[in-house]
Amino acid sequence: MTKPPSHPSPSAATLQVQAQYDTDCQYCRLMRDGTGPLERWLMPLVETETSIIYLHRDQFWPGRCVVALREHATELFQLDPAVRGRHVEEMIQTARAIDAAFHPDKLNYECLGNLVEHIHWHLIPRYTWDFLWRRTPWDEPHEPRLLSAAEYAARADAIRRQLTL
Repeated sequence: MTKPPSHPSPSAATLQVQAQYDTDCQYCRLMRDGTGPLERWLMPLVETETSIIYLHRDQFWPGRCVVALREHATELFQLDPAVRGRHVEEMIQTARAIDAAFHPDKLNYECLGNLVEHIHWHLIPRYTWDFLWRRTPWDEPHEPRLLSAAEYAARADAIRRQLTL
């Protein structure tokens, strides 16, 4: 496993993230060559300065996305403050785009990492019609809502149009 790069605190305008991959990491594999177990569930939407934003293929919660750090790190405190700040800002901008495109009643933000050890955020729009409305999305299994290629494209475009990155 490679260590996260030691960045010299660049300004946001000059921030450069060089991808450092862990050969055993599912997110690193997906980012490096588009393969692995996550390929089944994540469709790349946008690559930003520090992140890759994915549309989750399970659209039970319309607009559900994942924002993954482009470099390999397992904890936010491991990141240079400028990289961490930019990554969090990109996640927030993605949340704003989801909110503008889909108008959920609430957005859940989850950065766990105990199953897949790579910094990534699950942005899960929540709706009052959801049978799991007052519970976490992980409380009970649900039938994944898979879409047609045209429906995925429409949802992806709706989010991209709202992104201000």
